[in-house]
Amino acid sequence: MRLFIVCALLSLLSATAWCGEKPLLKGVTVTDNYPYSYMEHGLLAGLGVDVATVLAERSGYQILIETQPPTRALKTAETEPSVMVFSLFRTPERENLYYWIGPISYTELWLYKLKSRNDVTLHTLADAQNYLVGVTASDATIPLLKKLGIRFDTAPSDISNCRKFKIGRFDLMAIDPNGVAELMASCDIAVEQIEKLVKLPINNGIYIGISKHTPMPLVNRLNLEMEGMKKDQTIQKMNAKWNIN
Repeated sequence: MRLFIVCALLSLLSATAWCGEKPLLKGVTVTDNYPYSYMEHGLLAGLGVDVATVLAERSGYQILIETQPPTRALKTAETEPSVMVFSLFRTPERENLYYWIGPISYTELWLYKLKSRNDVTLHTLADAQNYLVGVTASDATIPLLKKLGIRFDTAPSDISNCRKFKIGRFDLMAIDPNGVAELMASCDIAVEQIEKLVKLPINNGIYIGISKHTPMPLVNRLNLEMEGMKKDQTIQKMNAKWNIN
């Protein structure tokens, strides 16, 4: 599925396609990562979408945002020129895969359990070694879980992960509190049915990654415009719009 922003008539033949007088910049993201990127009434919405769109416009570009599965989106931004992928935790394992723009927001990751799981008792992060954690296949937490000696089960998307959580395929799920209610609703779990247990020690900044095959003048321009969006409070206002403190 592709969402075309600003231009109705846009050539898809190359990453240097022009719309009017502005060059094209491509974005890739997922559809189940509320409040950063998700589908609402058939349209792509979210903080990451808002930031990427305004950032491209301020940099003199039109943006085409394409939705892809998580692993494919990351790979697209690794291999194709002038592609932004959002929204990402910036981890040591990812550091050299992209140039980084941001942060656009801050959040946390916590381990949750179903309240009905009386057999799951977690007081410290070390206790998680006794249980199985559900994550997506390309999740930023996977290297961390390996380092901590915590077993994990993978799924292709957050929604499929949530469905497995519901039926007890694993014991704990790593979730961003900013989108927990919406994610649980996607698999018919009420937020009152889950319990927030222990925070994961991960860099809490949320970033846009851009392909290392991107010309440095463009990377520098995007970072410059991002700093401008922070100074004029655009980023802060966008976070407030999505109820992110």
